[in-house]
Amino acid sequence: MKCPVCKANSDLVKKNEKYDLYSCNECGLEFYWPLLPDPDFYTNYNENTTRFFNKTPFRHHELAIDYIAENLPCYKEDDKIIIKPQTILDVGCANGVFLKAVKDKFKNVLAYGIDLDKKSAEYAKNEFDLSDIYNTSLEDFVKDTSYNKRFDIITAFDVLEHQTDPVGFLKNIDYLLKDDGTLIISVPNKNRVMNESNITKEDFPPHHYLLFDRISLYLTLSEIFPNSDIKIEGFWREPLMVLSLYDTKGVRNKILKLLDKFENYVKKDRCPEVWFELLYQCKEFSFLEKILLNSSSFLKQLLVTPEIFLYATDIDKKSALFCIVKKNTPQKSSINLI
Repeated sequence: MKCPVCKANSDLVKKNEKYDLYSCNECGLEFYWPLLPDPDFYTNYNENTTRFFNKTPFRHHELAIDYIAENLPCYKEDDKIIIKPQTILDVGCANGVFLKAVKDKFKNVLAYGIDLDKKSAEYAKNEFDLSDIYNTSLEDFVKDTSYNKRFDIITAFDVLEHQTDPVGFLKNIDYLLKDDGTLIISVPNKNRVMNESNITKEDFPPHHYLLFDRISLYLTLSEIFPNSDIKIEGFWREPLMVLSLYDTKGVRNKILKLLDKFENYVKKDRCPEVWFELLYQCKEFSFLEKILLNSSSFLKQLLVTPEIFLYATDIDKKSALFCIVKKNTPQKSSINLI
């Protein structure tokens, strides 16, 4: 079997009923075969998930906004940051919560979004008053000459792992991105220490076809964006199972606050104190929230796996990967181990 990115030989890792898992001998990408999309899978999918109803930016959204604020020339006026006029395209924008946050934070930003789910696109327009949202695929968006735009920034949060043709997908992004533009993406980390994939279908086809670690993500992006500055960081975020639930009680924000605390403890070599803090913090969760946490196996893993915190500052063990690609920037490309 050939790797869908670098075309090197790949070994069978696990044989399943419908999809077999392979691992590339060169770039390390793991992928399911056959790479055939299921057109019926996403019918009303987003409508039943946090992505549809959520009005609060996720952790990867916050990281992207911080990057824009810190790396583009800007100044503050009242409650908004004024930056040089920018065009932003969010690929797989879901309900538009990221683009809404961008428009609230920055002035001089033209925000565009595309999503395959019609109801999500309509929600973004009606709920967040985002006019430039299109219910289309990236491939069709590129082909449609009526759009005829190139963008300063393109984002794709948790989209790359869904692709059955990752090279074609990234080439389309390359086509739309200006020569000095920036690509911002996030993907789940296949090596995350809190991996709930054994109890959820979120990390399997026909939802996810590609499984990345930092090396395979770096090599994949390098195939399409040579001579570009590529930086990859690991970050803690909501477990996939929690992402797929309607988060009425703000569970995910409490989870992230806990993880931030735990990481600080680990950095200070104060692991024993983590357990007292955890037991204390758990009292703040309602009965419903505990059910949600238990269903994701998140709380259970925290309670029965003390060594989990030994990996809290290790990029290879964090729950997701956040990547910045500065196109055609002749700087030393690297995998940022922050």
